[in-house]
Amino acid sequence: MASGSGATIRYYDAFIDKFVRFGGGYHEIRPHTPAWEIFWRLAPEATEREIRMTGKRHVIDPATGLFNRHDDGKQGDAFVEAGSVFVESLSWLSKKTGDRSLHDLALKIGPLQLPEPQPGYRPG
Repeated sequence: MASGSGATIRYYDAFIDKFVRFGGGYHEIRPHTPAWEIFWRLAPEATEREIRMTGKRHVIDPATGLFNRHDDGKQGDAFVEAGSVFVESLSWLSKKTGDRSLHDLALKIGPLQLPEPQPGYRPG
């Protein structure tokens, strides 16, 4: 799982069993959704905490679903691949825990992934 920003990317290298860093920077989670099911089997509480914090730190406006790929609390850099990971992750945890608020937040982020509202689109 890679995280970071530009020259500040970090990732876990399974071959050497260490995080590899390219400097400091913001949290970022893209372009692939982490293997949440595997992490859940190993540490469910930590997995839940990571997904919930990702939702809190990256969603700038929970009422509209406006998000940023960086967790700096500012508007900007709403990459579609990051938003897709947020939607999938929040939906996955909602199904796992039964927390409908995570599902609702994912539905608010989802339409922002489209260049314009699609005819007949109804979340839910």
